[in-house]
Amino acid sequence: MIEKSVDNLDKFIKNIINYYQNRKQETNLREIDLEMLVEEVYSNFRHYDGAENINFSSEIPEKTIIYKPLLIKIILNNLVSNAIKYHKPSLEDKFVNVIYTKNSDTFEIAVQDNGKGISNDQKDKVFDIFFTGTNGQSIGTGIGLHIVKEAITKLDGTVSLESTEGVGSKFIIKVPLTSNESTN
Repeated sequence: MIEKSVDNLDKFIKNIINYYQNRKQETNLREIDLEMLVEEVYSNFRHYDGAENINFSSEIPEKTIIYKPLLIKIILNNLVSNAIKYHKPSLEDKFVNVIYTKNSDTFEIAVQDNGKGISNDQKDKVFDIFFTGTNGQSIGTGIGLHIVKEAITKLDGTVSLESTEGVGSKFIIKVPLTSNESTN
């Protein structure tokens, strides 16, 4: 019980640090090796309870993008963390997949899983701070998706959610390309 409490406190502190970093808003554009960033995020969570049985994959046809690495990492960390927390333990073929696509003036990063999913009556609330949606049986802090929403707002982007309770979720982040990125 003590180990679980310490682990929950550690996760909460990491979320607070992410929240603070997100508030500072990174302004530097840098080339990001998206494949390597996704693998780094996956590596950070492979020790989470239940993660050893999850298949982590990605579909990244363009290896590099020019963007704000800290904000992209914060977004991915929180979405992947949630996908792991809300996986279905009874499911044999669990997965988390990061998908990158680039359009003429935007790019999208989607994080998809086949976990517990989100009920229709909770979809509007998932980005509210401290909302956990687990009726008092919280495994999360209710900060992660709020941090994602704030980071995406700082990038002048949008986030959408496709989810079916019992089937899984897909969070789709859509942000404008930088002037450097759109000329590549």
